Amino acid sequence: MDGMESVNRVEIKKAVADFLELKKSKAKTTFAGYQLHLTQFLASLKHTRFLDEITVETMRNFAKKMESEGLAGRTRHNRLMSVVFLLKKNGIQNPMPWDEFPIVDEEAAIAYTNAELDRLFAKMSAADKLLFNFFLGSGCREPEVVFAAWPDLDFERGTYNVRSKPEEGFYLKNHESREVPLPSDLVKALPTAKKTARHDRWVFVNRSGLPDKHMLRRFKAIALDADLNCGHCKTTITMGRATKRQVQVSCKDYAVCEHWYLHRLRKTCATRWQENGIPLRTIQAWLAHKDLNTTQKYLGVTGIDELRTKINSASKVR
Repeated sequence: MDGMESVNRVEIKKAVADFLELKKSKAKTTFAGYQLHLTQFLASLKHTRFLDEITVETMRNFAKKMESEGLAGRTRHNRLMSVVFLLKKNGIQNPMPWDEFPIVDEEAAIAYTNAELDRLFAKMSAADKLLFNFFLGSGCREPEVVFAAWPDLDFERGTYNVRSKPEEGFYLKNHESREVPLPSDLVKALPTAKKTARHDRWVFVNRSGLPDKHMLRRFKAIALDADLNCGHCKTTITMGRATKRQVQVSCKDYAVCEHWYLHRLRKTCATRWQENGIPLRTIQAWLAHKDLNTTQKYLGVTGIDELRTKINSASKVR
C-alpha cells in the first residue's frame, strides 16, 4: 500500500500512544495497567499495522497468547477490555464476540477471616495498622481513603465525612458526600497519629508528604511477608530500570496474589456490620450504594471458624 492510500489510516502504535496520553490523568495504577495491557497487545501483533486491520482473529491471537502464558481468566478479560477501550476511543467496534471473552466468575463476597487478619496485621508497622484498620473499620473505597483529610474526621462523633476534593481531581462515585462511623479504637488512635502527622491536611501520606497512592502495593507486600499468598496466581509485571522487560511471575514469590486486595476489606467491613445487627439500609447508605442489590452482594458468608460455637449449639448430637 502506497503513502496516498495509507495517509488517512491510523497506525496502532500511534493510537496506543495517543490513548495513553489521554489516560495520564488517571490514578498511577490505572495508567500502568493500560500501559502494560496495550504494550502486550502490540507485542502480540505480527504484520498488523493499522487500527482498521484489527480483526476478530487479531483479538483471538492475543487471547490465545495470554492463555499460553498461564494468565488467569480475569487477567485475560481485563487486558482484552483495554484493547476494546482503545478501539472504542477510535470509533471502532469490538470485533470479538462477547461470548468468546474469558469467563470471569462473579466473585463471592467472602470476608477475610479473623485468623487471616491476625496474621496479616502481625506483620504491619504501626502506620500500616492505622491505615488498614481505617479500611477495615470504615468500609471506604481506596480513593476515599487516599484523600482522607484531617478536617474530614469528627473525633467527637467518631465519624469520617467522605467528601470530593475537586481541586485534587478526586470526585466521589455517584458524587454523594456521606458520613460513615469509625470504630472507637480507631477514633482513639487517630488523634495521637495527628500529633506526629507529616502533613497538616492528609491523613495517609507517602514519604514525600503527598496522598499515598500505593496502598494496594503495600497491602499485597505485607500479605506475601505474612506467607498468606495462595501460590497459584500468575501475572506479568514490568521489571528493570534502564532496560524494561515483561516477566511472568507467580504469587509464590511476588506480591501479586489476587486473594489480597483492598476492596475485600470493604466487603469484610460490610459483612461484620451485618453480623452485628446493623440494618441493611443503613449499610447501603454507609457504603454509598444506589442499589440495595449491590449492597447484598457485598455481604459475605460468615466463616465456619467464627460460627463454630453457634453451629455446635444448633446441631447437638443426640
